[in-house]
Amino acid sequence: MKQKRLFSLLLAAGLCVSLAACGGTDDTADDPVTEPDQEPTGYTAEELGQDDFTPATLAEVNGTWVDGYGAVLQINADAESYLYRTDEGRVGQGWVRDADGEAWLNFNRYQHLFELSDDGNTIYIHPLDSEMEDSPPDADTETLFYETFTRDDTADPGQWTLDELDGNWVGEDGSTISIDADNYTYEAQCEETGSTGDITEDEDGRGIYLYLNGHGFLIPDAERNTFTIQFVAADFQMPDGNYETTYSRA
Repeated sequence: MKQKRLFSLLLAAGLCVSLAACGGTDDTADDPVTEPDQEPTGYTAEELGQDDFTPATLAEVNGTWVDGYGAVLQINADAESYLYRTDEGRVGQGWVRDADGEAWLNFNRYQHLFELSDDGNTIYIHPLDSEMEDSPPDADTETLFYETFTRDDTADPGQWTLDELDGNWVGEDGSTISIDADNYTYEAQCEETGSTGDITEDEDGRGIYLYLNGHGFLIPDAERNTFTIQFVAADFQMPDGNYETTYSRA
């Protein structure tokens, strides 16, 4: 995930600032330096350039895949759809289609292509070159670019529906959230403030979310008895620390 890439970049930047503050004068010291081909987006110049590979077909990537962190990508070629579960447990659905013999997967509004290993058991995900040239994502924009997945048809992404979370919920901090699945709306109340709004899913692989402090993505447990919320800044709203707790049925 791009969050891991961003953490590495921030850590490197922090080391540079710390060493600079020491006022060292030895130019030969092993100070961290910015790679000359590193772009402000967090991708290298090579990654932003044209990728030389043969894109896999939709039939070739059909099935279930897992990465080294436990994320699951399940592709249904017949339905031209997919399910994706992050390593944090957030589940979303989206579409994947055949584009002149190439499998194109849409995630967070970016198109992803697949490179298949010779044995057919590993996929390496590439961006669509034209998008990376015209409007490459920022380093903190979530994509699946340059992720590697291996085939594992026993893995389960754990799809769920909003109906399973319908009703009233109370957080460990005393805040409350009421979900009206029929109307795709919610009411939330915490000590500092209250909020009402819509619940939606963009079908871009990221999952169902509340319009609350940006986008509040719902992450239920396997039994749908509790859930947490993963907040992402959006629509000029920023997470403010509220509702960042575990919710159980009231």
